[in-house]
Amino acid sequence: MIYRLIVFILMIGHLALPSFGRADDAGHRVEAFPLGSVDWSSGRVQAIGQSMASKKDFGKTADPQLVLAAARAVADRNLLETLKAVRVNTDLSVGQAAERQPAIMENLQTMIVALETTKKAYLSDGTVQITLQMPLYGGFSQLILPPEIQQIEPIRPVAAHAGRPDVGDGATTGKPNSHEVFTGLVVDARGMPFRPAMVVQIEDENGKPVYGPAFVSREHAVQSGICGFYETLDGARQDRRVQGRPLTVKGLRLNEGAPAVVISNADAAKLRSSGEHLAFLRQCRVVMVLE
Repeated sequence: MIYRLIVFILMIGHLALPSFGRADDAGHRVEAFPLGSVDWSSGRVQAIGQSMASKKDFGKTADPQLVLAAARAVADRNLLETLKAVRVNTDLSVGQAAERQPAIMENLQTMIVALETTKKAYLSDGTVQITLQMPLYGGFSQLILPPEIQQIEPIRPVAAHAGRPDVGDGATTGKPNSHEVFTGLVVDARGMPFRPAMVVQIEDENGKPVYGPAFVSREHAVQSGICGFYETLDGARQDRRVQGRPLTVKGLRLNEGAPAVVISNADAAKLRSSGEHLAFLRQCRVVMVLE
């Protein structure tokens, strides 16, 4: 009887999935999947599991702990399926990567089981609803990011800037800077068929790389992700990773052969002009704006 009860509850949980939509956070890039959603701006994956027991089918009220356990089981499964749909890059999903490396799936399942319930709700019709959230960063990033993303030693500050109260403000010594100093990069890629992914690439008009796995330090990529994503320029510029004086550039097109977002040679030259800019690229201080 208990086995039949759990099976029935799991079936109800599967059929009674809630709909997922855009998050309330202004400008956040939220991507909906069949069983969950990914907030690419905050780096958070969410899934919900529901369950309920029927007196008609079982003749008595189900054990609340069984209903709760069934809701959690549905939430675990939905979160796993959503994580599998996350793109490592534009050509590879986490699920596809797990097919090549079974250890990935084993580790994902272990991570999900260890998660604490984010939210628990008891609805008026007797349904129990469990919400789970898992960060894209930290353990998940360490597991998913390709091995070619390695630790890079910090870039030493330029000696000429020593003693300046704020290099980013551009003028404190009475002499103009030879180049502008920025605190991060915002790429306006709206209008392109580009979807968020754990790994991104940016090139200049000649196809030379400007940003990507070879430019970032694994420590920062694991902690905060290689790139943040927003739906508005205001949201992107307010991201903590680029706050201050970010360089905002326009994406010209998508190089589908790479695939990579292409920016102008002039903007690429600004990024290559100084150690400060190479340093913020190494620290993954990059945000894209997508529709």
